[in-house]
Amino acid sequence: MIRFSTRQAASFLMMDKVVESIFQQLDLEFHVPGIWTHDRLEGLIEAMEALQTRIRAHERQQEKDMELQGASENEPEHKTARISGVSLASRLVPLIAMLRLAHEKEDPVIWEANSGRP
Repeated sequence: MIRFSTRQAASFLMMDKVVESIFQQLDLEFHVPGIWTHDRLEGLIEAMEALQTRIRAHERQQEKDMELQGASENEPEHKTARISGVSLASRLVPLIAMLRLAHEKEDPVIWEANSGRP
């Protein structure tokens, strides 16, 4: 687990694989621990919001494709199950909120391996 924190907001945890996926999709080098200084936050916010938009558009297209596929099937047991789980776009929400607050207060955001302490 990776803990994100800033002096301006409560810290939160994300699974390592989710954080690695976010960094990979944003073409950022992932290492633990790490820091985003205030001067990088605005660009990161924009990049993460753009990533959210792309993910959500892709998910909407997948849902439409599944609906079309289901409508073309005559047997109900052939219908594809709905996608479940939490989207990466949704998992970005707390991180973007933290980045915005830190940017507003000119504070850095750090991440580190969770030590298991609250």
